[in-house]
Amino acid sequence: MPIQTRAIPFLLAGLLAVGCAGDDAPESDATQDSAESPATPAAPATEAESTDTATAAASEAAVPTAGASAAAGGQDEDLEVCWSPGKSADGASYTLAGNIKLVPAGDPGVDKLVLVATDSPINNWNNGGVVSIYSVAMAMPGPFKLQVEDGPSAVYVCAFAPPTFDDNQSFQAAGCTATPIAGKAGATTKSDEVELVVSSRSKPLVTLGGAQFGKESWTGTRVQRTVSGSITGVKAQGFVIATAPSAILEEEDSDTEPPGMTVAGADGAFSLTYFAAPSDPLFVCAMAFDDASAPSALTGTGCLSVKVSKRGRSVAKEFKDLVVELSADSEELDADDASHIALLQRCLGD
Repeated sequence: MPIQTRAIPFLLAGLLAVGCAGDDAPESDATQDSAESPATPAAPATEAESTDTATAAASEAAVPTAGASAAAGGQDEDLEVCWSPGKSADGASYTLAGNIKLVPAGDPGVDKLVLVATDSPINNWNNGGVVSIYSVAMAMPGPFKLQVEDGPSAVYVCAFAPPTFDDNQSFQAAGCTATPIAGKAGATTKSDEVELVVSSRSKPLVTLGGAQFGKESWTGTRVQRTVSGSITGVKAQGFVIATAPSAILEEEDSDTEPPGMTVAGADGAFSLTYFAAPSDPLFVCAMAFDDASAPSALTGTGCLSVKVSKRGRSVAKEFKDLVVELSADSEELDADDASHIALLQRCLGD
């Protein structure tokens, strides 16, 4: 049976599917002090104006994964990147506020947005690259605030919709500030006139690693679960683990998007956090690979059903010491699958 239709769907279907906000989408919070992120700087602070924009531009290059396309991510390009927490030696801080404008205005699919501060605009992101994120916030269209700590000497603010804070997020609308907001090492730059334009994309923008940037206060009725344990049954150099509401590896042509994902080394030990509705079923599924950084073959698969216990109104949120047993299952990876798995291992590994 082809690997595309059985062993990899919980990775690839989620990465390429259209994201959906749904009832469990994050709550917006346009006044969050530590979580807001703007987009188009209209009037950077005076102290920031002395920063060389050429220097800022030099920091915009995303790092492509081996074998991945280096095509930049314009509105008409499929784009899949890893979001990674960033901390700059510049130690620049920003207190930013402004306005988010939608194009077209009043798009019913854009009522909540996730905002990020980064060192590179979307058009410079490379497919298969790693993008540093220095601050994350929630907002609605209109006014927003954003606080950035330990950032680089110049930042872009970008906004995306619909946000889920799953480890795969598929965004259909996005936008970044047209120019960087210049800051100063070791100082705080303030601007309250940042303008950000967000428009619909013709091709989705997929980000990996989203769960590490979420908060329960942003995720509606969902709660944060912690899942940890080990993998047995087969020996392998690397494993990819996913949480899902069903046994996705055992379903033909499954298009279920796993909300939580992580990787493990040869010892098989894993731990991850993700967001789920309190009563959602929990399955932990895993795949084994012949190499932890440049996989060429799948060597095992398996899923574990985990009971979600309930005590009165309280539902379990922590699941420890799980053992996921895999069955040997050897198949060669094609170039696209190998590239996706390599990016997951780079993105989600230590």
